[in-house]
Amino acid sequence: MVSSKVQEDFTHIKRILRENPQGMTETDLAHVLGRTKNTVGRYVDILHASGQVEVRSCGTAKILSLSQRVPFATILEHTRDPVIVLDRDLRVLDINRTFLALLRTSREEVIRASLEFLPLSDPSTREFIGNLTTAIREKKTLEDVTICRETELYFNVRILETQFEDGGLGYTVILIDLTEHKLKDLRLQESEKRFRDLVDMLPQPVFEADATGILLFANRQAYSTFGYTPEELTGRIQVLDMIAPEDRERARGSISRVLREGTRGKEEYTALRKDGSRFPIVDYAAPIYRGEQIVGFRGIAIDLTHQKEAEAALRNERDFIDATLHALNALVLVLDREGKIVRFNHACEELTGYTEEEVKGQVFWDLFLIPEEADAVKGVFAELLKGASHSQYGNNWVTRNGERKFIQWSNTFLRDKCGVVSWVIGTGIEHQAVDQR
Repeated sequence: MVSSKVQEDFTHIKRILRENPQGMTETDLAHVLGRTKNTVGRYVDILHASGQVEVRSCGTAKILSLSQRVPFATILEHTRDPVIVLDRDLRVLDINRTFLALLRTSREEVIRASLEFLPLSDPSTREFIGNLTTAIREKKTLEDVTICRETELYFNVRILETQFEDGGLGYTVILIDLTEHKLKDLRLQESEKRFRDLVDMLPQPVFEADATGILLFANRQAYSTFGYTPEELTGRIQVLDMIAPEDRERARGSISRVLREGTRGKEEYTALRKDGSRFPIVDYAAPIYRGEQIVGFRGIAIDLTHQKEAEAALRNERDFIDATLHALNALVLVLDREGKIVRFNHACEELTGYTEEEVKGQVFWDLFLIPEEADAVKGVFAELLKGASHSQYGNNWVTRNGERKFIQWSNTFLRDKCGVVSWVIGTGIEHQAVDQR
């Protein structure tokens, strides 16, 4: 370390240079100081290396002046990062308040103490100092470290070899605090995990793709639905590869609009599984933004197989009912709660001269009944809506050409899931007209 005599010379040199701001040569400085030029040159090299003296050339001479840079000790105390300065034997020469707060000790307890024998009570801090000591001695890089306290602290460690004023070597250790950045990363990772866990719970395939259509992410249901493993699907397959060839051009156009215009898309396609089997889907797609730039798209595919099967079953049931109703010789009339015609079979069409399309939605008593029978029929209809049994009733109908047809009706009704009568069904047979007056 620097002897007291040398330290006095350093102080004297800096005072002389401060009093001569225009600068001095080494020869002039040696004369004023009363030392040889070689001694002064060695002192100047040390002061210059430590940033306390500036040297500039003027011809063959070197002009010395006091440095205008901020002293290292001042910087040390004002930096937010923990900093500790060690000699070559790893004794503490200097330490800033931030590092002391990390160690939870006082300056008096650590200055001149050996790094590995610092009085530390916290196990996590002791472990860190032990790893730091090993890294310095073995000249190894110390990876990012974690110090466990009430909350975890994260640091990036920089170990810098340092030359001191007397020419001796040591080390400056700087801990770059990554805690806030690391915690943000951890929160982001937790948020992403929650998102992926939630998406994996969905019963529909969910996916993300880049602007070229390559799949970047897919949930578990996507693997199950399309028959791929995660390794096969993510990052290797184009979205269009899972669309039937006849639908790919239409899908390509829809994707292009999403990427170009930022619109949301909804399209039905025939999808392809890995084994080549087909199934119907509806795909909902939306753009992925990075800032204001569209960098890809994400979507959800809904398997329509059961829906299509149900629709087909309903169509078959409807067709069967239609065929049965229209094949009957008896008149079949279905009315809603307002008396409007819902179904009107072929027998009704032939009797009245009206088609089903002409009479649908019309109140049947306004269209077919004679005025003197209308109130009675309305009364029967009202009782049926209450659930009363009026299985047999006869009345006249007026056809398109004005003829009267007397019909004997058998009536029933259908209830909705709440038990309310929603439909009245009449089955009629034409009888010879009678005068009921």
